[in-house]
Amino acid sequence: MIMGLAARMSKPAYNSFQRQLIAANEDAAAFFRRHLLGRVEPGPRLYLIERGFGFLVEESKWAAGYAPGTWVGLRNHLAGLGYSDDVMLASGLLSTGAKGQMYDTFRDRVTLPVRDAAGHVIAFIARKAPNAPGSSPKYLNTRRTEIFNKGTALFGLSELSTAVPERVVVTEGPFDAIAADLATGGETAALAVCGTALTAEHASTISQLGAKDVVLAFDPDAAGGRAIACAFHHLAGTTDVLAAHLPSRLDPAGALAALGPTVLGQSIKRARPAADEVVDQHFRSWRSDQVGAEATVCLLREVLTDVRRMPKEQVARQVARLAEALPFTPAQITEELVDLDDSKSARTEAPSRLTAPLAPPERKVAQGRCP
Repeated sequence: MIMGLAARMSKPAYNSFQRQLIAANEDAAAFFRRHLLGRVEPGPRLYLIERGFGFLVEESKWAAGYAPGTWVGLRNHLAGLGYSDDVMLASGLLSTGAKGQMYDTFRDRVTLPVRDAAGHVIAFIARKAPNAPGSSPKYLNTRRTEIFNKGTALFGLSELSTAVPERVVVTEGPFDAIAADLATGGETAALAVCGTALTAEHASTISQLGAKDVVLAFDPDAAGGRAIACAFHHLAGTTDVLAAHLPSRLDPAGALAALGPTVLGQSIKRARPAADEVVDQHFRSWRSDQVGAEATVCLLREVLTDVRRMPKEQVARQVARLAEALPFTPAQITEELVDLDDSKSARTEAPSRLTAPLAPPERKVAQGRCP
């Protein structure tokens, strides 16, 4: 943990039992690390190498590991170090079956530790093997414990290379964050949320880093689009918020593996205003069969529900962009926006004043969905 950064981050005060949970997680991280490097199980190392993360096999700040596929390997190891079942359960390292039997939470997975602001291991994010049988989740996080809450923790916070980063890149997954860190030469603060959307608490932590801007590099799918909108509204007003346009509809880790760090780094460097992306998502998702005056007004009002939540200095730009994309003038759009604000304050649904578009009837409406 960088000292300048540590001084600015609020560090939790742990009691004696919570310190035991941290110690158990630290020893689990060492156990997983030894298994990643062991001769018996080369599969996880090959997986990392094939995905472009071969450097994680070497000594690195990320401390990648491997949880073996046995049911009680970690439990037996930690018990030998003197940890009780109560501590192992409370730390999230053990889980309980329907009949009360205890077993390792993480099995046959590549592991990455999640650290707090002081650098303590408080949890893990674990990726299952590509050929793993069953319907287990691709990523498995430590469940909520006394020392870990995914709504506040950020993967990568303790691994920052600089106390005051010029830019923060926020991703959905830990390998995405590592890919962004590699692609930008460690010059950015690459962070990942831990299996949840970005929260107000995450935004507060990110703002404390003092970066000039934040780039959202989320998955290029519908869920990623919703995550961008959520993150933007939490972060807007605290810093400039941008969105990376990833090539070939790949996530950052996939872009690293398929196209290399240079292309991924350029995508992050060329990020555009996230407010533009939030608005454009409505157009991309609008159904092609939704045409005509009523549908056009419906689309506009849907977009404006997001625009009205933006900082005032960004609203004018989006009004101008909407006037270029839709058959309404900036004055009409602004009037509609005011009506939405008034109806929101009154908690009533105001009828739109826009009854017909100004453009010729043959103009096709952009794509999206009607609320």
